[in-house]
Amino acid sequence: MAAPRKGPVPDADKTAIERMLAERLSLWAVARITGRSRSWLQGFVNHLYRRRTPHAPGRLKKSPAT
Repeated sequence: MAAPRKGPVPDADKTAIERMLAERLSLWAVARITGRSRSWLQGFVNHLYRRRTPHAPGRLKKSPAT
């Protein structure tokens, strides 16, 4: 698609995009299939990552000296 679509993305499209990402399609492929811009898609992926990653993992524990 030459020009990405503009406007709000329907929930059905977001669900389909999540399924495509779960199938490990590249961001370029998902953008091409859905007609969404790669920048919007990257922001959506970042949002998914933040939503599914625990906050404040804490400090790294030092391993005992060997």
